[in-house]
Amino acid sequence: MFDEFYHLLSRVQALSGPSFSGIGLIVSDYPERLPLAPLSDAAYPQDEDVEKTLAQVSRWENAFHDGFHVLSSDLTILRFSQYFAPPPVLTVRPPAGRVSGARYLAAQLGSLLPDVQTVGIASRGLGLAIFEQGAERLYEAPR
Repeated sequence: MFDEFYHLLSRVQALSGPSFSGIGLIVSDYPERLPLAPLSDAAYPQDEDVEKTLAQVSRWENAFHDGFHVLSSDLTILRFSQYFAPPPVLTVRPPAGRVSGARYLAAQLGSLLPDVQTVGIASRGLGLAIFEQGAERLYEAPR
């Protein structure tokens, strides 16, 4: 599943075009067990193509661009635009020699939760990172 998730995350970044705002993706079959709060109560019409749908919501002009989106283990979209608030873990530190932000730390901490398989983020300025069990499994510098 890791390779498919990486491919999805990198394709979404590429398909979003110049107005790419960044993206956070959580893989979990149990979103109801996660520390999530919706950032909108509006329903988002999904295209059959998950990459296309996520690319559309990852543009600045899209009302759903903020927060994390939750995917099932088969990489179908379960929830859009969720505020993700995993509890702090004092031993978790940002990467040495690299700037990170709130989305990065939420992804890293969130990947420690028992009902989370993987968390990935991508942004124009900070690159792409994928986390599993609190560890950065993959990092790519900004393109």
